[in-house]
Amino acid sequence: MKILYGIEPDLCINYPHLIEDNTKNIILPKYFYVQLNYLKNGNFNQATNSAKKIINSLASKAELGLLIFQTSSNGFLYFIDEEIYREDRRSTAKYFDNRNPLDRYLLSLFKFANILKVPVKFCTSSTELIGKCNILNFQVTNIEQFSHPGRSWLTPKIIVDTLAKLDPVTHRQWQTKNMNLCFNPTCQNIHNSIETKVCRSCGSKLLLGDRYRAIDLIGQSTMGRTFLAIDQYKPSKPRCTIEQLLPEVADTKGLEKASELFTLEIAQLDELGKHPQIPQLLAYFTQEGRQYLVQEFIEGRNLEEELRSEGTFSEVKIRQLLQDLLSVLDFIHGHQVIHRDIKPENIISSQANNKLFIVDFTSSILVTNASRIKNQTSIGSPEYVAPEQAIGQAVFASDLYSLGLSCIYLLTAIPPFNLLDSLRDRNDGWRHYLVNNPLSEQLIQILSKLVENDLNNRYRSAAQVLRDLNRNNIPQIQWQDYSQANSQSIVWTDLTGN
Repeated sequence: MKILYGIEPDLCINYPHLIEDNTKNIILPKYFYVQLNYLKNGNFNQATNSAKKIINSLASKAELGLLIFQTSSNGFLYFIDEEIYREDRRSTAKYFDNRNPLDRYLLSLFKFANILKVPVKFCTSSTELIGKCNILNFQVTNIEQFSHPGRSWLTPKIIVDTLAKLDPVTHRQWQTKNMNLCFNPTCQNIHNSIETKVCRSCGSKLLLGDRYRAIDLIGQSTMGRTFLAIDQYKPSKPRCTIEQLLPEVADTKGLEKASELFTLEIAQLDELGKHPQIPQLLAYFTQEGRQYLVQEFIEGRNLEEELRSEGTFSEVKIRQLLQDLLSVLDFIHGHQVIHRDIKPENIISSQANNKLFIVDFTSSILVTNASRIKNQTSIGSPEYVAPEQAIGQAVFASDLYSLGLSCIYLLTAIPPFNLLDSLRDRNDGWRHYLVNNPLSEQLIQILSKLVENDLNNRYRSAAQVLRDLNRNNIPQIQWQDYSQANSQSIVWTDLTGN
């Protein structure tokens, strides 16, 4: 009979022979593998000795970077990604805490075994874990029973095939974690296996700064590319985002200017990252003549994904969105920065606290007081840009226009380009697209004023919008109004080189 075995990680430290002499199929959590390597290189007496014994008894059977090993006794060990279990949390919330890695391990083992259609035997001495194993219908075994010989049948191919049967999102996450992407923008094939150090296609070095490994390309524009990456230096291998700036300049003078503007952008992003709803700047550097920003990765879905998953937003949800994001825009504009690419894809709903984050500042521009206007390049996502931004004259109110159009899209699911005709006729022409989604007249007027084509009729600051939004509910925060800045007396320092 085929059986999967699991074991309480702490028992392995106390009784390393359970792994060393293993002849069965044992599934352990990936976080425990990280801990073993940490303990092995430390000075923790028995724990360090146990970790060394366990690690030394394992022979790698890696398949696309999976942590698959064969023990010295021909047993089989697989360190499972505890993120395999991601759904149906409500049904287990009463008994399991999804923030607890040990609980996630149990639930992932449960899901993995279900796909393979095999029972689980779990070794533990913890009363709490025994109760949770009973809920999951695991057979509980003690140390003596667990030490008995067993049969090994699990193979790398079975694991790979099983992972392929997981839901698409989970399988995509697994795939990206085991990839090594090339940063060279001219590379013809950027995908490499995790073991590769140099790109097989172009020969470029794959680790950025000898530290960051790109696992997925998650964004691309005329200004650069955004990668999801892993920080290889830290034991927990946390994820981060890397912005690769690719200004379209060819001459030496243009490159020098781009480098100066990069320094300006760093200073601004470092300040903006102090806001709790803007990703923190972690590092910045230049490598092989290209500039990179490393930022905090916000785990969650963007609003475009949320719309596709849950349908159009309600008035309550849009009001909360505006309350959340207008304060962030007020902060951004207060630092004299125009984002220039506000859209649903650049608004992330954090999985950790449900707060909304504004991301991707590669199109941002720094504004300073002066007596003239510097010509800008039309930049941003065309379907969301304000009319003045489309001709290279973005102002603070341009971000408000993009936010308003994003809200209308989330309320109607009508693509912005399809809304333009109705907005040309009258600024509230979009309201007839509302289907079984009634809105108050107050919110319709606010959104319509946000998307006014004429700057003189549009809101000029986040503070103005918030005052109208909270007309019957005095806001707790005193907003600083930047609407007094005369659009004819400011100059833009373009952080992107355009």
